[in-house]
Amino acid sequence: MFDLFRGKGRPPETGSSFNELELASWTLAGPADVRVFGNTACLMASGVRFLIKVHKVSFLLAVGFVPGILSHLVTGLLIEPEKPGLHVVRETSPSGSENCHPFVQTPKESKTMKKQPAIMRNSVQKLARRFTPVAVALLAIAFVAAPATAALMVSSVVEDGGTVQTVPGITPSLTGATMAGAKISAGQSSGVMETVIWNATGAASGEAVGAMLGWKLSLAGESGGNPLVLQGLGTNGIDWIEIDLMPDRQIGAFDDNEPTPGTPGSVGGTDPWLGLIAAGSNSTLGWDIDVTYRDAVALTASSPQKDLYRGLRIDFTRTFVSDDVLSYVADSDAVRNIPEPASFLLLGLTAMIVGCGRMRPRR
Repeated sequence: MFDLFRGKGRPPETGSSFNELELASWTLAGPADVRVFGNTACLMASGVRFLIKVHKVSFLLAVGFVPGILSHLVTGLLIEPEKPGLHVVRETSPSGSENCHPFVQTPKESKTMKKQPAIMRNSVQKLARRFTPVAVALLAIAFVAAPATAALMVSSVVEDGGTVQTVPGITPSLTGATMAGAKISAGQSSGVMETVIWNATGAASGEAVGAMLGWKLSLAGESGGNPLVLQGLGTNGIDWIEIDLMPDRQIGAFDDNEPTPGTPGSVGGTDPWLGLIAAGSNSTLGWDIDVTYRDAVALTASSPQKDLYRGLRIDFTRTFVSDDVLSYVADSDAVRNIPEPASFLLLGLTAMIVGCGRMRPRR
């Protein structure tokens, strides 16, 4: 221990004295206490990371307390309350070996050593005051820059009736393949956007790929039980994406689960507040989403029931970037084309003409 404290290979000189500040320095230099101090720092760092992940408000409150905690920790390690000092006497035995005997120093002798702890205490306090603003700044930077890993959520849902679309009929089944022809638009808050056409990729699957902004939207299976999956493929990023199921022809309509029973022919539907699957999603910047249904859909000669909509738009609270994934279930129904009465009459007349043409007069 003398090597660690004094830097010498022998005990202090006879009659030299040292107080508990020096003993604390000896103890702090030991390997076991270095490990304890390191573990304490790791626990504090883990606590800060936990506050970032779980509750940002708590983290902001903690920013004001952490520097003070660190200050007291450092002060407690370096400075102990003033107590009577220790005195070391070196004796030489008849065999020639030296023995050191520490004993409690008298109050009169300890008074001469009060100035040294006071000077050290003032130095540590000045260091703590200078350290506090730096610590606050570093913690604030960590709070802003650290990715948010809390559960993703739907921030808001808007149902905009807009321009009502009328359809002859609805059937409760729309797959990734039967979505072929839908228009998918994606863009940035700066105004840059692109629109691509949805294509079938299998018997019940389909996708749309935006090469310019770097994204892909896909659906495998029936929309009621399978999520739309949006993937970030490039470095440009997008801030919103919109699906139009009636661009040039009537393909389908997004089905909200309320009200019930809703439009005749539609079954089930999904709650837009619960559509986001956090376990299947990944966010680099910690975005949430705002969901908007647009343009109500109604059967011919009927009023909208406010459960079917032509389009679905999703806005991200922070940019959706490369390697991000959004998994969102949005049930949709297919438009069922029912022949009109005029079409039935035309088919009937055609059948009569063909039948008359085949009749031959008998002789």
